[in-house]
Amino acid sequence: MSHARRSLRSPVGRIARGILRPVLALGLLAALALAAPAAAQERVVERRYQFRFLKGADALAVAQNLCPAEGTCSVSTSGADEIRMVADPRIHEQVARALQTADVPPASQTFLLTLLQAHRGSGGADSLPADLPAEARKAIQDIASFLPYGRFELLAPVAFLRTADDARITVGGDDQVAYELDLSFRGDPRQPGAELLIDAFRLRLVPAEPMLVALAQQPGFGPGATLPQRTPRQDGGDTPQPAPRAAPSPAPAATTAAPTPPPTVAENLLSTSFSIRKGETVVVGTSKLRGNDQALVVLLTALP
Repeated sequence: MSHARRSLRSPVGRIARGILRPVLALGLLAALALAAPAAAQERVVERRYQFRFLKGADALAVAQNLCPAEGTCSVSTSGADEIRMVADPRIHEQVARALQTADVPPASQTFLLTLLQAHRGSGGADSLPADLPAEARKAIQDIASFLPYGRFELLAPVAFLRTADDARITVGGDDQVAYELDLSFRGDPRQPGAELLIDAFRLRLVPAEPMLVALAQQPGFGPGATLPQRTPRQDGGDTPQPAPRAAPSPAPAATTAAPTPPPTVAENLLSTSFSIRKGETVVVGTSKLRGNDQALVVLLTALP
């Protein structure tokens, strides 16, 4: 026994131990290095997420914002209402919660459109229509000193527009013209006092009878054309009859100033984008009316 102990403590034994220790350490490190990628690979999984109300780009943004700077994390669309994600299970849990929170029906917002006809002269904001909404009245009073107009009249009925994204509304002005508004907004109206981005506000002057104007532009119809008349048939139906030919107009006896004709196509009046808060009224802008020195003043209210 004493001989065995001496052999282990001999110089040869000490040299052997010195060689074996680094070799064993290197082997252990190599085993750990090989096991680490395998373990990481086992943790990365692929999952698919479906949504109902979110847009595809918005769902992608929710998932991508939660991808860490390091590690495997990829997101792509796999359909109009589905995304595919490869990531760590911990990241999947965060994405699932975030998508569930974001995928809700869009909230609607009600807007109030007010169109005023402004006349030059004295009078100021005191010459406002009695039936003007209180929000619009205050907005005009706040800027009256900056406007060269003294009297205001409602140009068209006050219009309510309720939408969750974008919408179009047409407001009748008189027998000849109407006002058509395209509006789209972004933001969450559910938040009190939320700021909404009106990213499209396009107001146009359009004919009051667009079907008749479209018909007049077809081949065979010229100035003075009318819609086909219908006469009763024997079987109770209607037979369309061609419109009578327009009689040649006599030459004018004298040159007179003709009134401004109604528009035959849409005329752009105002196109802009701006921000508005719930409960706020914004004077969107002004536009000169056709054929005179009066102006159109456009106001928009985001009802609370």
